[in-house]
Amino acid sequence: MMEVTQIIIITNENFQGDRPEFFTTKEKYVDHGYILVKKIFLDGNGEVTIVNINGSQRMFSGFKYEATTEVTE
Repeated sequence: MMEVTQIIIITNENFQGDRPEFFTTKEKYVDHGYILVKKIFLDGNGEVTIVNINGSQRMFSGFKYEATTEVTE
């Protein structure tokens, strides 16, 4: 399982009115329309687990996504 800092999940792919969902673990991206969450995990089989600030979880499976991670020096 890999942890990432940002993810864009493309929901309703190929349907008119696609509305990607944006999640981040970094507060600085909230002003850019991202939803702040505690953790984002990728399982390597296309499943994404979002851990919300309150500890609840949301899972996405079968959707396309673009994930990024930040490296700090």
